[in-house]
Amino acid sequence: MPYTIILSKDAERQFDDLPWVVRNRLERRLDQLARAPRGGDVVRLTDPGAPGLHRAKAGRAYRIVFTIDDAREELLIVWVGYRRDAY
Repeated sequence: MPYTIILSKDAERQFDDLPWVVRNRLERRLDQLARAPRGGDVVRLTDPGAPGLHRAKAGRAYRIVFTIDDAREELLIVWVGYRRDAY
């Protein structure tokens, strides 16, 4: 059963500001993450100020930063955007 995708208010605003081509790519990547939240290129971020965050690539230039709640089977997307702005 796929995980539920939840966008934070900031992530929703960032998502809406992106060009439609990028939004389509991100939507496809979010569908993949819902089915396998730890698969592929997903990396747990090591910043001690942000425990539990993961990063997934969406194409060569865009990133999705999210948390995984296994108990509720939810992914909370906290940030989406261009990679130079991600870290």
